[in-house]
Amino acid sequence: MGGAQATAQLGTQAAGQEKASLLELRNLTFRYPGSAAAVLRGISLSLRPGEWALICGENGSGKTTLSQLLMNLLPMPRGTFYWEGKEAARMKTYELAEQIGYLFQEPEHQFVTSNVLDEMLYGPKLDLSLEPGASVPEELMQRAERLLEAAGLSGRQDASPYLLSGGEKRLLGAAAQFMSRKKLYILDEPTAGTDYAGAQLFINLCRTAYEEGAALLVITHEPDRFEDEVDTIFTLDQGELHRTSIR
Repeated sequence: MGGAQATAQLGTQAAGQEKASLLELRNLTFRYPGSAAAVLRGISLSLRPGEWALICGENGSGKTTLSQLLMNLLPMPRGTFYWEGKEAARMKTYELAEQIGYLFQEPEHQFVTSNVLDEMLYGPKLDLSLEPGASVPEELMQRAERLLEAAGLSGRQDASPYLLSGGEKRLLGAAAQFMSRKKLYILDEPTAGTDYAGAQLFINLCRTAYEEGAALLVITHEPDRFEDEVDTIFTLDQGELHRTSIR
C-alpha cells in the first residue's frame, strides 16, 4: 500500500474513531411520576472514550437527576440512552455497573467496610471472586497504595471511613471507585465543601484514571476548579443542556 493511500486510510479510521461515542443521549426528556413539569428537556450529548467532561449548573438544574438516569437508578425513557451504540434500556443495571463507576454526593452511603484499606479492596475482591481470608494480589495492593497517596490518605489505611472528614470521605470514595478499571466514571459533586487542597487532590486522582484511558463525567457547580483539565463542559440551565468544547 502506498504512503498516501495508507495515510488516507488512517485518516478515515481516525475520523471514524472520533465519531464513535462511548455514551450518547438522544433528545432525553424526563419528568418524575405525578409531576407535570419536565426536569430535563430535549437533552442530547455524546461522550467519547477517554474524554473528560463536566456537567455544570445551579442547584436544582437537574444535574443529579441526569446522573441517576445514566446509572439506571431512575427509569430512562426508551430510545434516549445508548452505551457503545447499544440502547442502555435493554441492558441490566449490573451490565452498566461493570463498565461505569459512580460516586454519590454522599460517599459514605457507598462505604461497606470498617477501614480505609478494606474499602479500597472491596470492589476488586468482588471482581476477582476472592474468598474471605484469601491473599490479595500484590498488583492490587500497589494500586491501592498509589491511589491512597494521590488522595492524601497514605498512612490512614486502618482508619474508619466513617470517621474521616467530609473531604477525606469524598477522596476515599473516588479512590475506591478508581480501584476497579472502568470505561467511564461519573462523579457527583465530588469537591462540594472541600478546600483548594482537597480539590487538587481530587484532580490528581482524576488524572490517574484519565491517563489510563477512562472517560470522566464530573457533575459540579464549581467548573472553575476544573477549567484547566477538562475537554468539554456541558451546562444545564432550567432543564436544557448547552455544550462548550474546551479542546
